[in-house]
This record gives sequence, C-alpha cells and structure tokens, in this order.
Amino acid sequence: MSMTAKPFENELKILKNRPDINTIHSTIAKLSLNGIITIPSASVGDILNYIANSTLLEIYENLDEIKGLKRDLVTLFRSLAGIRALISSLSLLSTKQKLQSKSDHVEKSKTLILLDILSNVLNPGILCVLYSQIKNDKKCEFYWQDICSMFLGGKIMTSVCETVMLLKVDVHSRINWYWLYDSREYASFIGKEIAKALSQNLDSSLIAKFLKRALTIANLDQVLPHLIDKESFESLAVLLDKSIGIDFFQFYSSLIHYCQITFLAEAFDSQAASKHVAGAAFIFYRIFPEDQKQRILKLQLQYSSNVLMRRAFVVWIVEIGWQKEAFNIILRQWGDPILIRNAQITRQEVMTEILLLLIPHLSTEQIHDVASGPDFLNGISERLQAITPAVRYMGMYLANAISERDSNRPIFDGIPDFQDIYDEIKKRLAHHDHISDSGSFWDDLNFLTRETISLQKVRESESKSEVTDTGDVNSESHIYPSKVNFAESDSDDEFEPYAIMDDGSEDSDDDPTLKREKILPPLYILDMISYLQETEADKGAVMKHKMALTKGATLILKKASYGSELESNAEELATILIGLKNNFGLVDFEKMKLRSMIALVFSVPNLIGPFFSRSLAYGDYSLQEQLMLLSALALGAVYLSGSRENAEIPLDEPYFASKRLPSHIESRFMAVEYPYEIKSSGLSEVDHQIKEVQKTALSITAEKAINEVSKEPKILRVSRRLQIQREKIHNGENKNKLAKIAGSHFFFPLATHWKLFAARMNGNPFGPITISHYVKTLSIILRFSYPSSPDILDMAAELFGMIMMLQRDATETSIMEAYLTATMIITEVIEPETLVRMFPRQILQVKEDLSMTWESLVDKRIHDMAAGVLLRLSELVNKYQILLIGGYL
Repeated sequence: MSMTAKPFENELKILKNRPDINTIHSTIAKLSLNGIITIPSASVGDILNYIANSTLLEIYENLDEIKGLKRDLVTLFRSLAGIRALISSLSLLSTKQKLQSKSDHVEKSKTLILLDILSNVLNPGILCVLYSQIKNDKKCEFYWQDICSMFLGGKIMTSVCETVMLLKVDVHSRINWYWLYDSREYASFIGKEIAKALSQNLDSSLIAKFLKRALTIANLDQVLPHLIDKESFESLAVLLDKSIGIDFFQFYSSLIHYCQITFLAEAFDSQAASKHVAGAAFIFYRIFPEDQKQRILKLQLQYSSNVLMRRAFVVWIVEIGWQKEAFNIILRQWGDPILIRNAQITRQEVMTEILLLLIPHLSTEQIHDVASGPDFLNGISERLQAITPAVRYMGMYLANAISERDSNRPIFDGIPDFQDIYDEIKKRLAHHDHISDSGSFWDDLNFLTRETISLQKVRESESKSEVTDTGDVNSESHIYPSKVNFAESDSDDEFEPYAIMDDGSEDSDDDPTLKREKILPPLYILDMISYLQETEADKGAVMKHKMALTKGATLILKKASYGSELESNAEELATILIGLKNNFGLVDFEKMKLRSMIALVFSVPNLIGPFFSRSLAYGDYSLQEQLMLLSALALGAVYLSGSRENAEIPLDEPYFASKRLPSHIESRFMAVEYPYEIKSSGLSEVDHQIKEVQKTALSITAEKAINEVSKEPKILRVSRRLQIQREKIHNGENKNKLAKIAGSHFFFPLATHWKLFAARMNGNPFGPITISHYVKTLSIILRFSYPSSPDILDMAAELFGMIMMLQRDATETSIMEAYLTATMIITEVIEPETLVRMFPRQILQVKEDLSMTWESLVDKRIHDMAAGVLLRLSELVNKYQILLIGGYL
C-alpha cells in the first residue's frame, strides 16, 4: 500500500540535494506562486525553515545576480509561516554568534540578508495580506492571535534588536531595514497597517483585537497620525464605540496631545482657529466615551493645554449636555483653599479659562444658582485673600463674569489696570464656537487662510531666533498679558537689581539695600514641583531649585507616611527630576537630585519602579540621565530591602561616607575611575554596594582562590551573612519591603527593555560602562530581594540569559566585572542543588569560559575576582557531577 507524499516533499528533497542556483530559483519560483503557501502547517514549516536556515544562507552571495530571485523569496515568505521562519532563523544566527569568540564576517553578511528579506516581506499592506490568507480557515482567530503577538508583542523587534547588538551593526547608516530597529519608525508602520486594514473593511472583531494591543505600545504619537485622518477616522470611531477595552490614560492623553500639536497650534488667525476648534470638537465627540467624561475632564485639567484646546474641549462638553455638572466640578476644585495655595499657577489658569468659557453656555437659572451658591462665594473669598496677585485676579475675573450674567453689572469696576486686563480676556475668550458636522469636520481641520499662512511663517522665523526656557505650549500666560504690571509690584526701572546670593544667609532687616524675597522650604509636593519648574532668575529660581533639591528627599519621605498627595503627583515629580539640568551651577546638584530620586523609589516603589524603567527605555534622555535612573533604582532597592546598614536614606550627608572597606580589600575591589561626563550619575554609589556584595560573597582570600582553582577544589565556605539573613527571615526579624515587589516592579520591567537598551549602546564610547551599570543594577535588585522574594528563581534565570549574551564582550573590564558579579550573586542566592538542577548548561559554560580566560585578565582586581568565582563553580561541578551531567544531557 503506497503512502501519499507530504506536501512540498519533492521540493524539499531537491533543495537538500544542493542543486545549482538556477534549479534553486525555479523551485523557489514555483513555491512562491500565489495561494500555494498560506496557512501554517508542519510541511509548510519544514520547507520554509529549511530555505531560511540553509538555502538562503548558501546563495546569499548570488542573490542580486539572479533576476527575480529576491522578489520570489519575498513573495514566498509573505505569510504567517514565512515571517515565523525568518524570525526563527535570525534567532538561530544570533545564538550562533553568542557562542563564537569573535564576530564572523560571513555570518554577519547572512544575517543582513535575512534582515533585508524580512523588511521587504513586511511591506505596506502586509496585515491585509495575512488576513486574506487565514480568513476562511477554521483556526482563523488562533492565527490572528499569533499575528497580534508577533507584530505587537515584541517578537519582531526583539529578534532584530538582539541581532543588531550582537553584530554591532551601524543602524545610523539608515539601511533599508533600520525601521525594524527604530521603535518610532516601527510604531509608524503599525499605524499605517491599521489604517490600511480599516480602509479595507476587514473583520471588525479581529481588527479590534489588533487595535486594542496597538494602542498600548510605546510611541503611540507615531500611530495616531495614520488613524486620525479622512480615510480612517470614521472606521476607528466605530471600533472604539464597541468598547474594546483600551488603555484609557495612554490613549486619551496621547490623543489630546496629538490634536493640540497638529490641529490646534496657536499659529492660526481667528477664522482658521474657529474652524479647527470645531473640527477638533467633533473628533472628541466621536472618540470620547460619555461614560468616561469625568476621567477625561480630570485629564484635561492636568494637561498643559493652550486656549484653542480648551475651547474645543468646552464645545465637546456642551455638545454632550454636561456643561452644568462640569462647571460645578471645576468650580469646587477652583475654590479649594488647599489647591489655591499649592497648585501650579498654570493649572489654576486652565481651570479659570474653562470656567469662563463655560459661562455663556449656562442658563440664566443656572447662573443665578452659581452666584448664590457656597462653592462660588467661598472660592471668590479664598482667592481674594491670596497673597499672589495672579490668584486674586483669577477670582476677580470669575466674579465679574458671573455678576455680569446674573445682574448685568460687574462687581469689580473702576480698579486701576484691572479693567483693561479683564476686557482683553473677555475679547480673547468671546467666541461663538460650535461643533463641525460629520460631512465637514475634516475640511474644518485643514482650513487655512492667507493670513494664517503668513502668521505661521512669521512665527517660524521668530522661533528660529528665540531660545525658550521650556517646550511647554502654555509657557506664556494667557490670562495675564506681559504688558501689564500688577499694582503690588514695584517698578524701579532706573535701578539695577541686586543678584540673589546663593549663600543661604538670612535677609537683614536693617539693610535697606537688600530687597530679597525669602524662599521658604517646600511644604507640599506641588510646592517642590513649582520650585523646580521655575526658570527665571529674577523670580528666585536659583534659591527655589536649591531649596527643593536640599529638602526634597526629606519632604518625599514625610509625605509618603500619610495622605495621597505624593502618590497623585509622583510621576510628574519623577519626570521633572529625571530631566532636570543644573542651569544655575548648584554645588552637589547631582547628589541632591539622585537623593530625591532614590526617595521617590523608596516611598512609592509600585509606581516609580515601572515608571523609571519605561522612562529608561522610551524617554529621550541623555546618557548621564539614563545612568542616574539606573542608580536610583539600584539604591532605592537597597534601602527597601531593610538591611541594617542600609536602613535609612542619607538625607544630608554624602552616601556611605564612613563605610570604607579595609585597605587590602579595597585595593582589590576598588571601582574604576569613571569619565568626567558620567561620574556624577551615581555610579560610585552603586559600585559601593557591589563591592560590599563581592566582599561578602567571596569570603575566601584572592590568594587562596588563585591557588585552589588550579588544584582539586575543596569545600567552599558559604557566606555567613546570608545564613544570618535567612535565619532572620524565619524568625520574623527582617522586614524586606523589596522582596514581594522586586520582580514585578523592578527587575522584570528593566529586563524587558534590556535588548533594546543594549542595542542602543552600540558604537557609544561609554557603551561598556552603561551596559555594565545596567547589569549591576539588576544584580543588586536580585541580591537584596533575597531570601523571601517569590521571584528569585525567575529573576536568576533572566539574569543568567543576559550574562550569556555578555560573554562575547567580556574583554572589556567593566563588562567582565558585571559578568562576574551577576554570576557570583546568582550562585549566592540560590541553593546549590537547585542551581545545578535548573542551570546546568549555564554553569558549565561559564566555568569553561572562565577556565580559559581568567589567567589572561590584566586587571588584578578582575583577575582575583574571576579566580574566586571560578573556584565556586568548580566546587559546584565537583560536588554535583551526576546532576550536572544528567541536566546537561
């Protein structure tokens, strides 16, 4: 009885016989015919994997010489199974590169061919192509889930980033596949694919699943331009109406930001501005779900928007009939005495303008209720008692606006300067805005006049000649025109003001020449934020920055113990601290900044741990700022662990100033001198912790380790310190706050972005130091979460995988130290038998690598450390030979 041949069995046999190039081409051309290879199967996987792993790598030199061969290959791999095969082949080549001591030029050329083929396979419309191939299959939903995971789960970018890192490819040369490596370009590609799918009316439930995951990726601002356009918008709105469960904050905050910078920039004349406001309001009306209106209102009040955005937002509120409730919600916050004293002026300005914009849309009865209500009367009273002129003026504006609607006469009339300001504000906010209809909204959003175009050109030329202190679209106040001087302020233009002294001395009441406003320590987190955002020296910016940084850590720790103020403002404060520059030449600026960042990690680790990790991966920060982020995470983890010597964060003194190692040990474990550009980023503080761990873990002398690794290993002494720690845990003495959250909030968020970060360091002169610092940070988190963290084994497995990638670059002293430290900590925190059972291959591979290289290490400190680690691994191998052999096989 003859058996039926498997599909593509003949073609696979032909290719395995190593035919000539023409036969290979004809076979591939036959396989690439439309409709032959679409649905994944075992036989499809066999033929595609063989072509990707063997055939393609044999003919790569002739790929451009045979006409049509490359085109047929791209067609062949344009399927779910084909993309799988290419990614798998890239991973295999990367693994092979890891095991080689140096980069192979041939292997590098083969990998570049695979990347080139992959980038051509993922051409515009690939999502629609894949859908057409699987739509009639009974496993359609299963395959679509795989597509979502491949495109949006990081499989494609991870394989490309790993390859770039291992091969040290210069992505800045903008080779044709560089967009697969660049996260912003890749996000733009995802946006185009969704737009194409929406225009082709694909199955809405499948597109909804893809869209839901796409709206959670980084660089969402690169996705939205392709969805908020004339062709895709209505389909997008329909999908969103189906409540697909999107990430609320990320999507709507990105949407608001995108609409402002794209459609509501203030470089418009009044006619064009009104059209754009109407169009943007229609976008909000179609996209914003009414059941989320309170959350959207809160988001808008926190967002630093311009007046056009506020106008569009008010139109949306009116369109859904929510003006009365929204006005009352904002009014209660606006009159809150705590908010009046502590909220930023810009935030209070946003609230005041929205209230003024809502007043024309309230009925006479509603206005009367407001005018006689306690929220309004108490709010006006609180504001009129405020010390700051700006806050008082806000109360006067709203009081006049309500009074004019209620009784046709203003309350505050005839006050010098005030009437001119108030009239100007009324004129600027006096717009009869409306919402566009569905047929004209896109025309409204693209409406331009000659005056607008001329105004844009003028503003562009002005922006080139001006350097602003901040990129905030609302950096210049709209409520207070700069030409107006407050009555309270002195205007002695003929006198040159004294510079503010930065010596912390008290003002003298007896000296009339000293006329300085005394800067008090911040009492609230919002005060600290306001101090750090001050940029003008004549408003006390120098002393405000110094005061905020000097007292910042103390304030953060104090606020962590009660109330929700710190938690509500933690991410905003963290963002400011990360990007804060020493524009005023403060002494010990970096130390004070790092201290505040550590205090944030310690006080709200559930928020700041993941936030710092995301900022490290996706934020546009300098190398020094990235290193400081890592330092803050590492040192914050140390303090959270609650170990005796690190129980309290040093608030006023240099870190670890008195904790010096004995001189003979310090000479062995002393950290390298870091370059000037990055030495103030907390590297030495992290190295101190690493040295403590090294000293404890390698409790044998370096001389003994060197002597023993060449002999038959003896019993290795276990760290007594770890035994004591384990006993304390059992006795309930040690309260390690890090243990439960180490994996979820610190280690894994950082490890997730490791490959992307390491690839970015390619070609950077400080790359080895930075990568070493990254690995040391993860090692510290693992070490100080011991012994009660439930994620110890998972973290160790992840760290072992990372250090395997470092073997090729371990010739760098800094990377070798990180490599040895991570290995040492893994062997320290996991019981020997468990370690051998779980990681037999890694143990043997590291031991073999160190056996061949440790004697050639030039740096004595690293040489001695390598001897100690090798001795520990040798003892494990000797003691658990049977387990190791069984696990390896």
